[in-house]
Amino acid sequence: MPIFIDMDDKHRIAYDRFHNTLYDYCMNLARMGVQGAWSKFNPATICYADRPDLGASVHFRSKKADENGDSVDNCISAPAFSATYYHAKERKLVELVRKELGEGRGVVIYNNFTGSYDLNGRVYQVLKDHGIDSVEILNESNTEKRQERLQEMEERGVKVIICNMKLVEVGLDLIAWQTIIYYQLNFEVSTVRQASRRAWRLGQAKECRVYFLVYNGTQQMKQFMRIMLARGHALMVEGRLDKSALAKYARDEQSALANDLASCFATTDIADAWSQMAAADLADVEMVSEAEFKGVLAARMQALAEETRRLCGYPEIDADLLEAEEQQYEGAEGEAAKPAIFSQSNMLDLFTWFERIEGPEKENGEQATLADVFNLKVVEFKPEGKRRGKSKDVEGQLGFAL
Repeated sequence: MPIFIDMDDKHRIAYDRFHNTLYDYCMNLARMGVQGAWSKFNPATICYADRPDLGASVHFRSKKADENGDSVDNCISAPAFSATYYHAKERKLVELVRKELGEGRGVVIYNNFTGSYDLNGRVYQVLKDHGIDSVEILNESNTEKRQERLQEMEERGVKVIICNMKLVEVGLDLIAWQTIIYYQLNFEVSTVRQASRRAWRLGQAKECRVYFLVYNGTQQMKQFMRIMLARGHALMVEGRLDKSALAKYARDEQSALANDLASCFATTDIADAWSQMAAADLADVEMVSEAEFKGVLAARMQALAEETRRLCGYPEIDADLLEAEEQQYEGAEGEAAKPAIFSQSNMLDLFTWFERIEGPEKENGEQATLADVFNLKVVEFKPEGKRRGKSKDVEGQLGFAL
């Protein structure tokens, strides 16, 4: 969801003067055939909007020499604001992050110009100055170690991560940080699209939210519109029509024609046929709220485990006996010593009861246990992480290994 922000008056006046002066100068250079005349325009204008505390200074070295034979250095500049001035976009970011954290959600903030402009450092300091302490910058250059770094952050309970979106565009999962905020955009549409899906992965139990913070009437707005247009074209190439809230920012002749054709189809029997097919596919899909998701999932896993036992011809698990067993292990070695296998919602519970389940007779006439049937090697889990194998005595054992 895009959030369009108006600049403060003093920031707006300084930005407009710098933007217009630099635009006119670059336009004149382009008319004279100077290559790369616009190469400094986008970074300078976009970053002066986000980092007015740095000011702005764009130098153009002319090929023409002055009276002394030296090349002329033309500079387009803008004044620097105080480092303690928190402009409108920064204030909106703080407000949004506080709101998301208040709902128990993790947040990822994406920047693009993280080198000389150091947007990561500035955002980090702004959040810290406003009392948001659980925040860290992800700048791990080693791709293989990046996932380990994220895992370590999750274990420490880091709530806000700041990074360049290029670091996480592919191959990484951000399940613990369900809210993504684009503080800046990248001109590569594939990077923007990939980075926006990092939290929407298998196992995600919360709603995923994506926000775009954009300054009104600036080069950031033009960049946003350009990215949304490219995104719409990419979806069309994939055979998809954009029905999201971003679709209205990606209207041009091609996308308008595609949507008009889709509207025409919607008035024919084709729409009814597709609706019926979609309804059939979703007939058995249960929709639940985010708050109910984990409880419903646990109940369905329990039902799956019980149905699997029934189909295998084994009796139901005695709930009272299970509770007694849990209390026994808790009393003997503490909650930390009880392995995750001893959870009724786990499919492996089917095998924790193998000592009590009778199987086919062995050659010596004894009843085979489920461990014998599946040729399992019973192992004992030790609190310090060690384990040792046992061949016969399975009383009190907590796990198995193939």
